[in-house]
Amino acid sequence: MRRVVAQVMRQCPYSPALGPPRKVLYDVDVEDHHYTLPEGALLFVMHPGLERGSALPPPLRIRGDGGAADEEEQAVALRMFGAGPRSCIAAETSFAFLGQALALVLKKWRWSLPGYEDGGDDADHLARDLLAYTGDGSLLVPLHDTPLKFESV
Repeated sequence: MRRVVAQVMRQCPYSPALGPPRKVLYDVDVEDHHYTLPEGALLFVMHPGLERGSALPPPLRIRGDGGAADEEEQAVALRMFGAGPRSCIAAETSFAFLGQALALVLKKWRWSLPGYEDGGDDADHLARDLLAYTGDGSLLVPLHDTPLKFESV
């Protein structure tokens, strides 16, 4: 459950930037993009963009086999809480709260996707329809509007 919560938070970050801005201490040439960060500039780390880099695992790819790749994916997903001495001190509390909230929703509510209740051939389209994201990987969106139906259990 923790891995799922981490990946959801990776896809839907609660803020546009990680922590406070950092001050650039000296001019830095960014050769790949042909620009210079001038000394004294404020630098914001925009983690929604970081998480979409080609060196990172694709969105919603959660293997769960416990291997080294899983640990790497977990570390990537946890970046939304920052890193090092300035990381969020409430990270573990957030995971505990969100995990319990998700467990309660799963326990107290039955949810379904109208049109996919019967399984069959339509079930094969479900994953493709729901878990697809735009071609550039910049935004996780369903291919079409997908209503969810919630019923109290």
